[in-house]
Amino acid sequence: MNVLKLLEVDYRQTFQLDDAPSEADKLLKEVLEAIEEDLQCDLQIDHATFEDFEKSIISFNLLSALDEAEFDDNVTTEPPSSGTEPSSHELFVPKIPDPRAEPSQMIDLDYEKRSVAFWRNATSKKRRSLTAVQNRFTRVTSVRQLQDWEKHVKAGGSRMDKLKALRLETGKQ
Repeated sequence: MNVLKLLEVDYRQTFQLDDAPSEADKLLKEVLEAIEEDLQCDLQIDHATFEDFEKSIISFNLLSALDEAEFDDNVTTEPPSSGTEPSSHELFVPKIPDPRAEPSQMIDLDYEKRSVAFWRNATSKKRRSLTAVQNRFTRVTSVRQLQDWEKHVKAGGSRMDKLKALRLETGKQ
């Protein structure tokens, strides 16, 4: 806005306003007025004072940082998905197995497939209860775990499982 006003002042100083304006001058005036009007409509600026701004910062406590005790690493905020790009909660992020866990405690893909297939019960199209699944597959602890395993099985397992399947497939040929 200020630039347009400076241009107007410069134009008045450079050109004689007593002369009859030409068609180009009239067109320029219309274009500049249209731009100025658009800018005024688009940029409705609230004429708040600096004191009001300071009060709003103090009221929202923006000047003090979070203490480390209050900060939670597990909570992340992200913008909503744009529709063209999947957000992080829509992507499958494989869980890295705990290296401290004993090999006997680690669960392989075949066990996950069998337990999910038993839980899904393809013949009756109804899921079996958690206790029925736990009676047959003792490593199952919750329905949430079964849902995670189902996603894991649909994705093809871990990276090592996929590489193993690829190696076996190429070995057949």
